[in-house]
Amino acid sequence: MTSRPSCFSRPTLALLTLSLGLLAQVSLAPAPARAFRCLRLGCPAWCAPVEMTLTSHSADLEAIAAGTTLSTVDSAFTDWTRVSCTALEASVTESLLPTPPFFGDGASHVGFVEVDWPYDANAIGISDIQVTGGCITEADTLLNGENFTWVLGAGSPGTVNAYGALLHEAGHMYGLGHSQEPRSVMWFLYRGGRPILLQDDFDGICDLYPREGGPADCADTGCPLGYACEASVCAPLGTAGCIRHEDCEDDERCDAVTGACVVGVPTGEVLGAPCVDDLDCLSGSCAQLATGGVCTQACDGLAPRAVACPSGFLCDGDAVGVCGTGLCLAGRPGDASLGAPCEEDSDCASSMCDGGVCATPCDPLIEDGCPNDFVCEPGQAAGCGACKPPLALGSRCRFNEDCEDGFCITNEGAETGACASLCEPAEGRDACPEGFRCEAMGDMALCVADEIGQPSLSGGSCSASPVSRSNAGGLFVFGLLALVGRVTRRRRR
Repeated sequence: MTSRPSCFSRPTLALLTLSLGLLAQVSLAPAPARAFRCLRLGCPAWCAPVEMTLTSHSADLEAIAAGTTLSTVDSAFTDWTRVSCTALEASVTESLLPTPPFFGDGASHVGFVEVDWPYDANAIGISDIQVTGGCITEADTLLNGENFTWVLGAGSPGTVNAYGALLHEAGHMYGLGHSQEPRSVMWFLYRGGRPILLQDDFDGICDLYPREGGPADCADTGCPLGYACEASVCAPLGTAGCIRHEDCEDDERCDAVTGACVVGVPTGEVLGAPCVDDLDCLSGSCAQLATGGVCTQACDGLAPRAVACPSGFLCDGDAVGVCGTGLCLAGRPGDASLGAPCEEDSDCASSMCDGGVCATPCDPLIEDGCPNDFVCEPGQAAGCGACKPPLALGSRCRFNEDCEDGFCITNEGAETGACASLCEPAEGRDACPEGFRCEAMGDMALCVADEIGQPSLSGGSCSASPVSRSNAGGLFVFGLLALVGRVTRRRRR
């Protein structure tokens, strides 16, 4: 998000923590721990004011009143700029498009997908961040309008508070990753209710975009939702209370009726039981999935077979669209081996079905991280990959070694490429399979797709020379979901 190394969006693949604070030179007491994280290594941030465009409406929000989508998006994205210690500048305009925004097209968009949601049904939103030279240059967010109902009030099973979800995605698009503070807006899991920015969120956005001089006067800038301007300072509204057990001391729990902390251990239902909020669950985590709320607990999404979930539960690494973070959901591993066709995670002995193929989760930045000579291909969880057989001609790819024939080509600046294969131009139309043409590039010729929109080698802007993962650049991930990469002669994403 900015030319300088800045913080956040989402850590690269596995979530990367920021430093926990340095010891003061004149004091033996450690500085307070920082729970917020950067979106990716190096903490990129925007180097210029952020210009966001709303490209499609939510049918649910527009049913409340015309213009509700735009006003809600605008509030969520600009409230981050009203934090008194930040210099972040952002604006939201509207320009409706007939199709969802295209990641990597150079413009920053936010929109709702009402039909044919292309990602995991439980992912509320997906964000993609493009970074060049340490600056975020493009950010896009898609919201799941097919599997969730969007409301202005407190979210409940099957419904999502639109402002809170957009506030979270805006944090990603500004460079923040998921926080370790369960009460913050940037906590990885939407748990219902109507979230507002809290101190950890303030700390994160101000670390990325520090304001020079003293704090801003809220009489001029206004305050985020949930705060009022008192004596030039944004003060929280309402009386202090608790929403979750984490809001109370270690020997206390939050009383669901009074909203007050009382002495005693948390009570509630066991894993797998339906729930409305965290107070319903012994684990303290009620996940709002597409099918409703369910008591769950976090697990290692990169090691779903590890002993992290009790008997009768699988570690679902795709459930929240966060690489490295899974949820324990009901199910048992099946018998299908790696590479076998599947429909559900429970079909596979690996406990992971990705794109109709039994796979294992992987980190695309780790070389040789897959068994059986498989390659780490883009997966459904944000930033993660899935170990699968090498890709066939024409398949989407990020690295040369992703492809059966060892060639992944892309236009300059594109985030993904397509698998190609060597060919002999002298063989004419028989040089490549149907739907592909043999095109010369330098001292070689490659079969490339005929379809419009596929990578073209004309002008020498594409690279087909082998590019190793060790020479590739860092990967970027979607705010609540997807992984994109680049392959060129010089580097990659």
